[in-house]
Amino acid sequence: MKNEIEEYDNNIHKRTDYRYRHLEQYDENELMQVFSIELILRYHDYHKILEQETFCERLDSESEEEFDIRMDLCQFERLQKLDEQTTRHFGLLLGEISRMYIMHPYNDFTQENDEVTILIRCPSQTSIINIDLDLNLSEEELIAIVLKHKKSFDDNSKVIDFFKRVNDIYADKIQVAFTDFPIKFSEKRKAIIDALFIFDYIQDRQNAINELNEEAKNSYKESEASILKDTLTDEKNKKRKLKEIQIEYKNSLIKMPSFNTSSKNSYFTEELFQQSKIPSGTAKKYFYIIKNLITNTLP
Repeated sequence: MKNEIEEYDNNIHKRTDYRYRHLEQYDENELMQVFSIELILRYHDYHKILEQETFCERLDSESEEEFDIRMDLCQFERLQKLDEQTTRHFGLLLGEISRMYIMHPYNDFTQENDEVTILIRCPSQTSIINIDLDLNLSEEELIAIVLKHKKSFDDNSKVIDFFKRVNDIYADKIQVAFTDFPIKFSEKRKAIIDALFIFDYIQDRQNAINELNEEAKNSYKESEASILKDTLTDEKNKKRKLKEIQIEYKNSLIKMPSFNTSSKNSYFTEELFQQSKIPSGTAKKYFYIIKNLITNTLP
């Protein structure tokens, strides 16, 4: 179990990771948009919106082709509903958020030497097209046709004007949260990056503990089933073995850390977290600022 814990610890984000360091490049005019985008990406990760799948059971009366068509319709309806929700909540379509996720260092695939920007481009068409041209037209007319297609492409590939798109309710929430951080720009930027790291760290720890405990539970269930199926062991010894593995299972479970900053079993007193050098009281305050913006479900 110790080796498994160390393996999970190695996968937990650190304050020095590129997903946080790259945020230091943005200036005062860009910081609120960056903060908003970071929150939207974490919102979709937390609620696993981009991972959701459509599930339909095949009816006895359906052919395979009919089932495939109904599945496609169910998927279309689900994505349409999510588009309505994300547009109502954020002012952005789900596809736009997906593209933001792919382009952003938050996904952990972007490397430090990759070009990264908060300017989010969402082209809706390919840049390679076939055009039927009548070569009997004059040069001016031919150029005009090409320029028309170029303008159409540019219009559909514009950078999202973020705060013209995002809805007022969400913008107000971001504005209020923004004021919870220090006033001075350099301190505000550092505090926001710290806050995003703190939220990620706690999510990482909780996910790792839940996964390890789930593995322990599955192992216990397998051992229990094996003992119960054993026809060579008498009932008395079966009960003894069952009790032993139950005690072993309970002792193997990892207790979730506390948010109490004075507790020895606190997230903020863990050696991994203390490497960030963020004071415990500040860390707890910043965590709840981010948590309150992310954990509520879409209306």
